[in-house]
Amino acid sequence: MDWKAEAVERLQGYEAQRQTMERITLELEHLGTSYAGIRGARLDGMPKAGSSASSREDYMLNNITRRDDLRRKLKEAQLWVAVVDSGMSILDEEERLALELCFIHKVKGSIEDLCERLNVERSIAYHRRDKALQRFTIALYGAV
Repeated sequence: MDWKAEAVERLQGYEAQRQTMERITLELEHLGTSYAGIRGARLDGMPKAGSSASSREDYMLNNITRRDDLRRKLKEAQLWVAVVDSGMSILDEEERLALELCFIHKVKGSIEDLCERLNVERSIAYHRRDKALQRFTIALYGAV
């Protein structure tokens, strides 16, 4: 297994996972509010022709199922973010900056930006990025 590639994948997916957590939280809030507004089925006898009791029950069940699925996905995203945060916590400020610029918020010219911020040449910036990635990988997966 290529542990460095795994670490890079973790870093590249970090922002997406954080945004996923925010969206899921909002969706859960919406579904909870929506569920509170669902009327219960009438229990005064047999359903009448054209009754929407069954569709209301279906909506309630779908709402509950959807919230359960979203809670599971939220937990997965929280764990993903926690793993990356724990790996980043052992790095110094320059190493975190290198990984954030080159992998998390990767844009064209990230190495040039890193050179400018650290006031170093490209070869030094690449070396610091690679060293930071190595330390991050070790923090996540142990010696590689």
